[in-house]
Amino acid sequence: MLVAGGFEGMRVTTLERAITFADPRSLVWMNALALVGMSGPGSVMDEDERARAVAAIADESAAVLRGYAAGAGIAFRLATNIATARVAAT
Repeated sequence: MLVAGGFEGMRVTTLERAITFADPRSLVWMNALALVGMSGPGSVMDEDERARAVAAIADESAAVLRGYAAGAGIAFRLATNIATARVAAT
């Protein structure tokens, strides 16, 4: 795709690091708020409906969090790929 776009010398680097959260409930709550707030159904919910949806997501996420337990918090690895290239000489 990059070659077809006129680029050369492509390199892909993977960056990875451990992410830790001392307060996993706050992380889940904030992510649930964002999910509901950005969803189509969330845009037509009133405040009480949104609050119930966020609480349901946070409650149902508790079992998943246990798999990432690290002391009193949680920890997991986060990775991303960075692609770089140069514009091909003409």
